[in-house]
Amino acid sequence: MKTIIINILVIAALLVYAVPACADDVYENSTKINIDSSVDIDSMTDDKEEKSTLSTLYRNLDHYQNPKWSPDGKWIGFEAGHGIWIVPVEGGLPVPAYHVLGKMEVDESGTITGGETSCAYLFGFTPDSREMTFVVKIFDAERGSVVETVERNGYEMTGIYGSVPIIINVDIETGEKRTIVEESISGGWSPSGRYFAYQKMNLEGQIEYQRYMDAVIYEHIGDPETSQQKIDAMYDGLFVLDMETGEKWLVSEKGGDPCFTPDDEYVIFGQDDASGVRQLYRVPRMGGEIEQLTFYAEDEDGHNTYFPDISPDGQWILHTGIFGEHVSPYSGVYLFHVPTGQSFPLYPDSELRITNATWSSDGTQILFSTVKYPEMTTQGIYFYTTNFRAADYLNPTGVDIVLPEALALIGNFPNPFNPSTTIEFSLPQTGYADLVIYNVTGQKVRELISGQLNQGVQTAVWDGHDDQGLPVSAGVYVTRLRAENAVTTNRMMLVK
Repeated sequence: MKTIIINILVIAALLVYAVPACADDVYENSTKINIDSSVDIDSMTDDKEEKSTLSTLYRNLDHYQNPKWSPDGKWIGFEAGHGIWIVPVEGGLPVPAYHVLGKMEVDESGTITGGETSCAYLFGFTPDSREMTFVVKIFDAERGSVVETVERNGYEMTGIYGSVPIIINVDIETGEKRTIVEESISGGWSPSGRYFAYQKMNLEGQIEYQRYMDAVIYEHIGDPETSQQKIDAMYDGLFVLDMETGEKWLVSEKGGDPCFTPDDEYVIFGQDDASGVRQLYRVPRMGGEIEQLTFYAEDEDGHNTYFPDISPDGQWILHTGIFGEHVSPYSGVYLFHVPTGQSFPLYPDSELRITNATWSSDGTQILFSTVKYPEMTTQGIYFYTTNFRAADYLNPTGVDIVLPEALALIGNFPNPFNPSTTIEFSLPQTGYADLVIYNVTGQKVRELISGQLNQGVQTAVWDGHDDQGLPVSAGVYVTRLRAENAVTTNRMMLVK
């Protein structure tokens, strides 16, 4: 199979082409990446078994998703059917870099005894672009994997419970694989390649969650609180692995979808806040104080942050989140500005939604996939690249913005403070606004303002007490100002 992969790479290089953006494309100034599966299987191999495998793989290419850009800018990796694929960034013939067809082990009675059951969750490429990193699930009875047949709505249903997730690397040229970490489900490389952050899975919790969700789907039982408890029980925390020393350590009790800042010093990840809304956080690579970055309200566009990807300059984070009234956590992509805390939806007026956006290595382009809204199915997903200037979202007119023409937290005075401070802010227009104080872990401390305010510069005083009137401890606190569809944050320090 390795020889076939190399041969397909050669064919792909000869068939590379791009579909230029035009009036019929989903977005103006974007380039659609054509995924061409019209390949002559007979010319690839004479082996009948390999022909059958390749035919099945290419036949399932209409369900591709989750694109990732290689750091050298040459390849795009994605998930489709039973495998992980790559295609030239200009489009063309995709290559099956890895698949699980025929890798499940069964005995004479047809009972599963081992092997690989699936592969998915592509995290991207290694920093040198030579390998792709993703999850392979294996059947391991010694670690709790089991095949169960249960009756649901009068029908017998057989399923695999407790497949063990293993994060692996696969060389895109040779097909050789190596294990990075076992019993883990999401991860990301530091730019230097020395560190790998990953979410550890609790195998017993995974099985219990699978059984619970079967009951929810087929017996219509369950409740949100129990569902969240089952989800929490599936994971054992967020870890960092030093690839040089083999040492690993816990950096957060919760959290997933990790990525590193450009200097390797911080891990960005998603985690539920105290109210159950998934936000973005960062933590030092070696562990320490966890800092909340986003403060989306439960009913606010952009909340439930998934798949963060930080820009090469460290100033911006692309993430997927809920848009409008749709309940899918993957219904839109948002651009978050780290220094100011501002968040912007990308293409909010399009009938299509973009998901899984990632940066090019120089930060001048983004790669994303599209899906028809509101159906939100894997049918009709396409990949696009586009030139992108994130700074235009801060200043779309290209001219200097003069306060109070923009929503802004001007500052608090004094800072640091004890016992009280005056927070100065500006509103671009009259309307509803709220001003809320949070601690760095994302817990709401004090709601200072909530209601109709006039346009212009305003002030509010915080006396260092919470909503219950109790004095808070010394430390860093975050001020969040929200008005209309805009949000901005600022930091201040209480000293005692």
